[in-house]
Amino acid sequence: NEPLEAARYLNNAALAAHEIDLYDKSLFYYRKSLEILLELDDQENIPSVLINIAQTYEKKGQYDSAIFYNSQAIGLSYSPGFE
Repeated sequence: NEPLEAARYLNNAALAAHEIDLYDKSLFYYRKSLEILLELDDQENIPSVLINIAQTYEKKGQYDSAIFYNSQAIGLSYSPGFE
């Protein structure tokens, strides 16, 4: 599945950028990955990307955004059909 592989690639690029403190670049890649996963309705991987986004916002000191994305991930984890 090419779109899923692209989402994984983007997520890995975001993780690499995060590791070297390129938080804005990391958020860019995470958002692109999230867009694909949302289009695919990939309930398995969306929460982990949301958590990664939240952690990046936390590192940037943007705690309201971090809370928002963590809440989104938690909400999905408790939604019907999530395994």
